[in-house]
Formats: sequence, structure tokens, C-alpha cells
Amino acid sequence: MLDLSCYIFTYVLVPLTTFYLVTSWISFLFFEHTYVPDNKQRRILITGCASGIGKATALAALQNGDAVLGFDLHDNIPSNYFENTINNLHKNFAYYQCDVTSSKSIQSIADTIKQPIHAIVSCAGINRGGPIIETNPKEMELVLKVNVMGSVHLTKSFYPLLSPNGRLIFISSEVGWSSVTSAFNVPYSMSKICLEAYVIGLRQEMQLLGKNNAPHVVVINPGAMKTPLLAESLKHGFIPKIDNSLYQAQMKKGYQVAKTYMDKYGQDPSMVANVVMEVVHDVTPCERYLINVSLEMKIAKLLPQWVLDAATLNLMKDTKK
Repeated sequence: MLDLSCYIFTYVLVPLTTFYLVTSWISFLFFEHTYVPDNKQRRILITGCASGIGKATALAALQNGDAVLGFDLHDNIPSNYFENTINNLHKNFAYYQCDVTSSKSIQSIADTIKQPIHAIVSCAGINRGGPIIETNPKEMELVLKVNVMGSVHLTKSFYPLLSPNGRLIFISSEVGWSSVTSAFNVPYSMSKICLEAYVIGLRQEMQLLGKNNAPHVVVINPGAMKTPLLAESLKHGFIPKIDNSLYQAQMKKGYQVAKTYMDKYGQDPSMVANVVMEVVHDVTPCERYLINVSLEMKIAKLLPQWVLDAATLNLMKDTKK
């Protein structure tokens, strides 16, 4: 076992890490993107605006002088939504109660809006964790409906309202970028990897329209962010399943691993919001932005699946046996 570990470290991890560091250095030196702002006030549609990245993005846009159309499932935004912000920020904010899993809900709102929109930001997302064989398929369907089909419905209904050279911005994750999944986090990983495929195809189809009018299709891949997403997953999908699970010990270990990862790498969602604002206002935005993606995830993207499987088994194993 020791010989195998040494072999993996010497001939897999070290070369791949070196390759990543060298290519990153070359990319930084020769291909760094230059941000050129358009210095215009824009009209932006943001889903999932009540909390997390969606809220941070909405407030950043309003503070920048942009007009925001905020979508969320709640009847109203929280009463303290504009707390600690500049005066009269709410004047450029219009809230719409919307279920992104319903094409009818989205289309009914689109039918009432007549003014063009410069950027559509798909932030709405949920997570449900737990073992696959112990998870109700309806939970998995809900994650896919919100995280994937919500973006599909939104793009379909609001594309006709998009300004020439507008922005279609999708919030994916480091999981979507790396295509790395793990035990007990399958529904979320499925949704983000699926979203990546949708965004790639959509970008190619938009590019076929020509550069003069085609919108910029951009995917943003945040790493760990201090949003309600993880707590929601633990509360509604993970913790209730532990006591009666076949994987009780492993799930408890998985909970500690997730908590440690968040404590170590978690950042404020304003970090993502600032990048979204750059995409909205950059004359020539990039196609992808990585934000706070951990070194572990960057290395994992390069590793063969059998190494990732072995690492997961080692990380989640029941040490009491």
C-alpha cells in the first residue's frame, strides 16, 4: 500500500501539479484579460435574488447605478434586504415572485416586460445531499429543475428581450468546471455538469449568429461561498437521513469534510457579485471565470477517476471498523 501511495505521489500528483503551476504562470503572463468597462448603466435580470450570490449581485448592481429585475420564489424580499446600503437604492429595483421550475411562471412575467434587458444572470440554485439509493428521486428532480431547467426556461422566455451584444450569465460551480463529483453530493454535481453542457452548446449557437448581434454567453465557476446553499442541503437532504442510513458513519465523516472545506475556503458571495458586474460591463468579457476554486479541485480535475475514487474511499471510510 505504501509503495502504491509513493508511486501515485511521484508519478501522478507531482507531474500534474507541476504542469498546472507552469501553465497557470504562462497564462497569467501572456493571456491575462484586460477589463475595459463600458461606463453605462444597464438593466439586469437576476434570479435567486433573495439570498446568497443572487442577493449580493443584485445589491452590487444597484450600488453601481444599474436597474435590477429581481426574481425569487418568495412572495416578497426580506424586510432587511436594503439594510446597510445607500439611500433610495430600492428605486431601481423591481421584484417578481417567480418559480423558475415553471415555464408558465417565467413566461407570464416576460409577457409583461417591454423594455430591453442587457444581462440575464441565472443565480437560482438549490442542493440536496445524501446517498443516491436513499434519496427520493423527486429530490434529485427538483435540483435538476431549479439548477438546470430554470436557466433553460429563463433563456427561452427572455432571449427576445435581450439587447444586441447582451449577456447571458450562468452561475455554475467549481464542480461544474472540474466535472468532479463525490459520494453524497450527486444531485448537485449532476446539475452543474449538465448546466455546463447547456452553456457550451448555447454559446456555440449564439456565435453562429455572428459577432454584431450575438449575446456573450458566460459561465462563472465559484468555489466555496458562504451562502445558505450548504446549510439548506444539510437541513433538507443530508442530516435527516443520517440516523437511518446504511452509510451513517460515512455520512458523519462527509459532514465534517464539507464543514472543514467551507471553513477553510469559504468566501463572501460579494466576490462573485463583483465578477458578475465585470462581465455585465466589460466590452469584451471572457467566456469563463473561475473564482476561489481551490487548489485541491484544480488538481482533481487533472487526476484519473481511479485516483479520485481511491481518495474518496479513503476520506469517507469508517475508521472505527
